[in-house]
Amino acid sequence: DMTGMALQALSNYQDKADVKAATDKALSWLSSVQDKEGGFSSWGEANSESVVQVIVALTALEIPLDDSRFIKEGHSLLDNLLSFYQSGQGFLHVQSGGGNSLMSSEQGLYAMAAIKRANAGQTALYDMSDVQKQATAKPEPEPEQKPAVETKTVEFADLAGVSAEAKAAIETLAGRGIITGEQAGDKLNFRPT
Repeated sequence: DMTGMALQALSNYQDKADVKAATDKALSWLSSVQDKEGGFSSWGEANSESVVQVIVALTALEIPLDDSRFIKEGHSLLDNLLSFYQSGQGFLHVQSGGGNSLMSSEQGLYAMAAIKRANAGQTALYDMSDVQKQATAKPEPEPEQKPAVETKTVEFADLAGVSAEAKAAIETLAGRGIITGEQAGDKLNFRPT
């Protein structure tokens, strides 16, 4: 995971000889520790997150996923990642069970986004300088209109020491009924006691 993340961070500095040398060394090491299923292990067990970080690194470095260094016994990084996918449920952390996890699924999806962007000739996942911001005009509300969300005043007794911005955000969310506090006697606390 960490080597893949480091390569992602270094991907924009490949014009520097020392960075390029370190990148090449890291890529060689990753290739040497890749398992026969096309994936990677952490703490002795193959997991989806490790292969995700290498996929994102390779796409950031503009190295195709079918690069021969990363094909093991006919299995690619993408083959390995997809072996963790559970149809309609997301990605597993490990094959041995435990079910899917939000982190595994989130990382699996952003690996897929990185692959899609690379295949389309777009910039790397964390670059996205090629994305056009689309402006949408919001109509100005009529002065006599009420706001779409009714807000009531909610004050929490235990927010001393919290920044004014955080306090305002917490109390606004509570006023809209999005979050609640806990009644403690005649006081309302944000944090349970």
